[in-house]
Amino acid sequence: MVVLLDKRAQGTLEYLIILSVVLIIAIVVATQVLKIGTNTQVNEQDSKLYWAAATPLSITQYSITSTGAQIVLRNTLNETVTIYDFNLNGVSIGAGTVAINAGTTKTITGAGVTCTKGDSLSYKVNIVYNTESLTSVPFEGQKNLVGNCAG
Repeated sequence: MVVLLDKRAQGTLEYLIILSVVLIIAIVVATQVLKIGTNTQVNEQDSKLYWAAATPLSITQYSITSTGAQIVLRNTLNETVTIYDFNLNGVSIGAGTVAINAGTTKTITGAGVTCTKGDSLSYKVNIVYNTESLTSVPFEGQKNLVGNCAG
C-alpha cells in the first residue's frame, strides 16, 4: 500500500510541474501580445503610408523646421473641404479657414510648431473641417505624423 501512495504523489507532482510550465508559457505569451497591442511607436515609413492614404484629407508632404511647419493636404473627397482647425499636438498650424476643392491640394504653413535640426519628431494630428453636407467634423489621425526635423 505504501508503494501505491508514492506513485500517486509522484503523479500529482508531475501534474503540478507541467501545469506550472504551461502557466509560465501562457504568461510570457500574454505579455508579448500586450506589448504588441499597445505599441504606439510608428516609424516614418508607416506614418507616410498612413497619411498618404488617409481620408478625407491626406498629407502628401510635410516639413517641420526651426522656423515652422509646411504641410501639403490633399482633399480625397468629391466635395470641397473647408478646414477650420489644423493642429499638431494641440498647437494650431496656419491661420483662418482653408478651403480645398475636391481632388486638389493646399499647403498649410505656420510658425507654431518648430524643432531642432536632426531631431526626430512625432505629432498627433487633429483637424476640424466642414464639407458641403457636414459641419464641424473632428478628425484625429490614428497614427502620428513622424519624421525628422528638416532644419
